Amino acid sequence: MSYYPELDALSLSQLKKEWESQPIEGTEYALSFYDEIAFILVQKFDQEGISFLLEQLDIASVEQLASILRFLPLPVGLVESYLSNSSPLIISRAIEQLGERNEKKFIDDILQLYQHKDSWVRSSVLRAMSQLNPDEAVALLIEALHDSSPLVRQSAIDELDELEATDAVPDISKLLGDPDEDVRIAAKTALSNLSNV
Repeated sequence: MSYYPELDALSLSQLKKEWESQPIEGTEYALSFYDEIAFILVQKFDQEGISFLLEQLDIASVEQLASILRFLPLPVGLVESYLSNSSPLIISRAIEQLGERNEKKFIDDILQLYQHKDSWVRSSVLRAMSQLNPDEAVALLIEALHDSSPLVRQSAIDELDELEATDAVPDISKLLGDPDEDVRIAAKTALSNLSNV
């Protein structure tokens, strides 16, 4: 289901105009708005949409660039360069793309970013490490259950659940009493799933 169903019926030229305009509901929704447009450009317009997005790389806003990184596989060297971007959003999307593409040669670079102050970046590192090096990721994920950020704790639980890491059950159980409701729900779900493994 689309957040912006009105975009679905637009032509390529109309979508380009929307991309170059401000988000319909204001800048706080910019990421969702540009994600939707980038997705439609790639899925519906294929090479023409991809070409347009590639032309935007050097002039894109942070949110637009993040959307391009989410939906367009860019040259690996370019994606790697975004790991040192000043925007945590861009770093997160670069990490996610490298993980999804199974680019194992960047494991060390990604792992270093686990020390980043931004919780979205640390959460992205957990997802990528689960994809790139599942066996080694379990120890990092268990450590992340103690992170100060609820987002990171929840991500760690979700990844441990996905990896069917039954060794983590005692550690996840401790989070049933976490102060954050989303963390408690994730812990309960994971424990239920892991009891069936």
